[in-house]
Amino acid sequence: MKMLRHVTLVVLFLGTQLAASLAGDPPAKWHEGRLTMATNELVSGELAYNWSAEMVQIRQANGRIRTLSAGQVRSFSWFDADQSKLREFVSLPFSSGKGRAHPVFFEIVMDGPLVVIRRLQANKGLFRSAIGHPVRYFDDKSLNQDVSNFVYYAYDEGRFLSVNRFYIDIYQPYLKAYEKPLQQFVQAHNINERTTIGRLVLISQYNMLVNEDQRSASARTSYGAIE
Repeated sequence: MKMLRHVTLVVLFLGTQLAASLAGDPPAKWHEGRLTMATNELVSGELAYNWSAEMVQIRQANGRIRTLSAGQVRSFSWFDADQSKLREFVSLPFSSGKGRAHPVFFEIVMDGPLVVIRRLQANKGLFRSAIGHPVRYFDDKSLNQDVSNFVYYAYDEGRFLSVNRFYIDIYQPYLKAYEKPLQQFVQAHNINERTTIGRLVLISQYNMLVNEDQRSASARTSYGAIE
């Protein structure tokens, strides 16, 4: 059943790629990177990720191109020269609440005590569009730097905490412990907590505060051992 689902997704994806090519849409942008298969095999080559189809393509030195789904891949990454940073993607079991969990690709956008990940908004996906509509969601600068294109989650021990439910899922159980310094930060920098950007900034600040506390505790422990 899983194999049939994968084959169906690949066929539809390649079909829409062909339509995009005939329509004159920009080609996929390739990046030198590496990919870890579900079997833990490490493969290097040029990578292109399509957010809509949730498929990653790898073009190897021999010119061979493979199209892979989240069920076949554990993680992949490349260095993005436009953003001057390493872009990392992972496959995680995810359920939208409408069925059983299945592997889905997420980009890691923030690391730390509270990891933040993202995927394309569901209403922008391949199968929300009319059949035959060209794929226009290969990763590029105009797409990946617009936060409105994505849905964001804080990820903690297998739980997906929606940034859209910020106060219930994230602020109360996590950030509230640092409420005073966070609110001082909000006022000092005029952060709008109602926006996705504002919420991501607060999570980043929370991670920094937690890391500072951990470093201070470690330093105190080391000093005590010396004494």
